[in-house]
Amino acid sequence: MWASGVKASAGDPVAVGFDSKFSVGNNVAISVDDDVWTKMTWRLLNYDILDEFDMDVNERFTAQSDGYYHFDASAGLTNLNAGEIFKIRLTVNGAFSQELAGDGQQNAADTGTYTVTNTSGDVYLEAGDYVEVEVYQTLSPAEMIGQANTVFSGHRFA
Repeated sequence: MWASGVKASAGDPVAVGFDSKFSVGNNVAISVDDDVWTKMTWRLLNYDILDEFDMDVNERFTAQSDGYYHFDASAGLTNLNAGEIFKIRLTVNGAFSQELAGDGQQNAADTGTYTVTNTSGDVYLEAGDYVEVEVYQTLSPAEMIGQANTVFSGHRFA
């Protein structure tokens, strides 16, 4: 285990050198337009150790310090028809980021199914850089639902 660039031995307590950690979710249905990337909104703050996630205005993570960060995002969508597409991606400073592993995509297998898509990736951020989640779907109307499947989390690791 590494903390602040120093390797911890097996007998040491859990290292806490990088305190930047957050997790948010959504437990209410939100409408998502078809054929356009839509920024996700978040209603549940699970934790935010350094107060880097803005739940009140921008609903996004903003790094307080330079470093490497890992992010995970997933979302659940109802009412897709067979063959419809549902995607998710992470953006940095409002733009698509190649470093964040492209976008996750799911094609609905059956009409009316509940579909979950996810993405994750590592990226170097400077203090003040922000990360947001966007979704895209090809069926209108659609709803995003599910606290268990609609989440966004991240942490600094170096």
